[in-house]
Amino acid sequence: MQIDQKSVIRYHGNRMFVYFSLVTFLYSFNPITASHPTLGQEKLVKIVSKIELETLLNLGISQIADYDKNIFAKVNQQDIEKLDELQLNYTVLDSLCTGEYYFAWLTEAESALGLDKVIFVNQDFFIIRVSTPAELNRLLQERVELRKINFTPSVYNRAKIALPPVVYDPTIQAIVDRVSADSVFGLVRRLVSFQTRYSTTDSARACANYIKEKLEGYGLDSVYWQEFSPTYAPNVIGIKRGQIYPESIYTVICGHFDCTSGSPYTFAPGADDNGSGASSVLEAARVMQDYNFNYSIRFIAFCGEEQGLIGSNYYASQARNRGDSIIGVINVDMVAYSLPNRDSASIIGKPENPNCAPLVDYFIACADTYTQLKTQRQIIDRPRSDHASFNQYGYPAIHCRENLNVNNPHYHTIGDTIGGGFNSLDFCTEVIKASVATVASLAQPISIGITEEKMNKANFLVIPNPTYRIGQFRLPKTNEKIKIKIYDIAGKIKIVFDVLENTERFDIDLSRLNSGVYFVELIMAKIRYKNKIVIR
Repeated sequence: MQIDQKSVIRYHGNRMFVYFSLVTFLYSFNPITASHPTLGQEKLVKIVSKIELETLLNLGISQIADYDKNIFAKVNQQDIEKLDELQLNYTVLDSLCTGEYYFAWLTEAESALGLDKVIFVNQDFFIIRVSTPAELNRLLQERVELRKINFTPSVYNRAKIALPPVVYDPTIQAIVDRVSADSVFGLVRRLVSFQTRYSTTDSARACANYIKEKLEGYGLDSVYWQEFSPTYAPNVIGIKRGQIYPESIYTVICGHFDCTSGSPYTFAPGADDNGSGASSVLEAARVMQDYNFNYSIRFIAFCGEEQGLIGSNYYASQARNRGDSIIGVINVDMVAYSLPNRDSASIIGKPENPNCAPLVDYFIACADTYTQLKTQRQIIDRPRSDHASFNQYGYPAIHCRENLNVNNPHYHTIGDTIGGGFNSLDFCTEVIKASVATVASLAQPISIGITEEKMNKANFLVIPNPTYRIGQFRLPKTNEKIKIKIYDIAGKIKIVFDVLENTERFDIDLSRLNSGVYFVELIMAKIRYKNKIVIR
């Protein structure tokens, strides 16, 4: 069954309308004005037509978000006067409100919290006011997906992501081929053995320590806990530094390790949700440990996802405050349950602000190139997992999960065990391979599959390396003609030339090439050699 993209987007439009509405008026909450709704109260408005967004920004109207040809903004009386002056088409939707809020997807919110706690409902989408930790814990025992509404304005980003075409690279294939079903199974089994990984338990903190030790064992350059709350276990972050761009330009593969069930403090196995995603992060670090990349990679296991994306929101906000440049985020969440003829992975990305469709297409191209995974392209707003935290701060991030048309009956129950909620190791392994291929391709592996021994035997060197303008090529002595090709990192041929027989060295002017990493291929009748050159 194929999902009707237009109907999905319209349906989620209702959801996002309410989300942006609530965030907007909560952000401006003042307990004094709240008790006097007619005095100095700010309003939430809906403004029709996207083409007016830049106009509103120039007017200085705060807390702007756009969705489905509508703009949502927090305005005061002066802002309303500006809108009237420009004769913009707007509707006042709501006033200020108190409380701590979540938007949620569940079937019986009224029975979970009581009708007075539900302030909006549209089919399975709710906005819920939660007053105490006990109420939140009670809600989390339902089959619910939560996103806590934080009060930080969304980052405006309408730029289209520019990604190179996916070109087959044998080094990436070698990395992907290292992904092992046995290794994945062992990781999931160990995570399940903690009995519960509910975010506020000691077991969750013990699991965070296990993940940290595993990442350290894979030889990453830096591994640390990121504490974000005295209540929750920490995020775990591992960094593999790029050889050319070692600092704040990087790719992320992430998956939360916390879980919940009807008995979250005693038994919440969370094999599919989200032992499968956390294992994806660990397996990716394992198979990439012997390779170097141009760009850095961050392997992140988040906590607090079940409580409303708490850990990932903290990380993404800190990344934005630091000015980090994130190439792309691959969020893996629930990738181990499938049914016959429903065994494709849904690759989900926002249609705009930011436009994540190019990253979705890039993932699918990598899956097609390096794996047997079947995929579904889903360009929809579905902010139900950690990718949404990155989207809020303007970063391209996508969600890889099991088929959206498949409902895992063990979701958020004690039945989410290996053999229950986690019923397809083969499917999970293939998803991990596709995720690894995508992250490796974005990070750009330096080696392209030719061993150092073979290059030394061929005596094929480029001196100096790195170089600036002139490169000296030293070649194997042979009576054959030799062809030299120089490729950029996207696989495009930049220079081609022939070398006469018995030529052992020659100089070539490389000044026409921009700074960066290039690959040099030496072609003879029966053998090819490859090397890398860095141009400053």
